[in-house]
Amino acid sequence: MKVVLDGKLYRLGAVREAARQFAGLARIRVQGSKGRISVTVDDIDPDMGPALVDELLNFALAGTIAARG
Repeated sequence: MKVVLDGKLYRLGAVREAARQFAGLARIRVQGSKGRISVTVDDIDPDMGPALVDELLNFALAGTIAARG
């Protein structure tokens, strides 16, 4: 599954941190370019299912908000 995020809403560092935190549950690749952040999630733990991507993005958004103060 691939998701493209707007760099105005998400900070690349927060998305990368979320990917590190969720690394044991899926294979996650993050790339930033031209104000967009591409997140590719594969090999999701079967116990988690597709909800993992939603949780990953929530974690990244929370990290972005915390970083902005």
